Amino acid sequence: MGRDKAWLDPGDGSGSLAARAARALQAAGLDPLFEVGPGASPLETVADPGLGPLMAVATAARRLPTGLDAVVLACDMPDVGEDLLRYLAQHPAAGSVVPVADGHPQVLCARWSAADLQRAIAQADGGERSLRTLLGPDDVTFVTEDEWSGHAPAHAFVDLDTAADLAEWQREMMEPW
Repeated sequence: MGRDKAWLDPGDGSGSLAARAARALQAAGLDPLFEVGPGASPLETVADPGLGPLMAVATAARRLPTGLDAVVLACDMPDVGEDLLRYLAQHPAAGSVVPVADGHPQVLCARWSAADLQRAIAQADGGERSLRTLLGPDDVTFVTEDEWSGHAPAHAFVDLDTAADLAEWQREMMEPW
C-alpha cells in the first residue's frame, strides 16, 4: 500500500481500517481489547514491533492475563463483522479456532488458545516469523465455510494488501455481493 494500512480510510464512511476493526471487536463484546499497531483506533495501543504477524500476536499475548484465549483480527479484513468474531470467541472447541475460506486458514481472524499464544511467544522469541507454525498442534479446530457462513458473508475474508485490492473492494462495495 505504501503506507500503514491501519490508518487507511477505505472511503465508505467507516474511518480507518483499524477503527473499523476495533468497532467490530467491541460490538462482539470481547474484552480485554487493544490494538497492536500505530494507534489508529480508539483502543489502548501496544506498539507493533514490525516483524510480522507472529511477532504481533506474541506481543499481544504478553499483555493478556495468563490462561486467556484471544481473538485476533487483522485490520485489513474490512468485511469481518461482530457476528463472526462472537462465533469464534464462543465456539465450543477447547483449543484454537481457525476459519478456512477458499481452502486457506485465516490465521489473522481466529481465536488462539492460551496454549497456542504461549507457543507464539516462544516461537517469536526463537526467531520464527510465520504465524502458520501455530497450525500444527492437535488442538486447532478448522472451521469450514459451511460452519462459519451463517455468521458472515462469503466475502468476509477479503484482504486489502495492495492498492489494487482496495480499488476492487471499493468497486464491489458499491454493488451487491
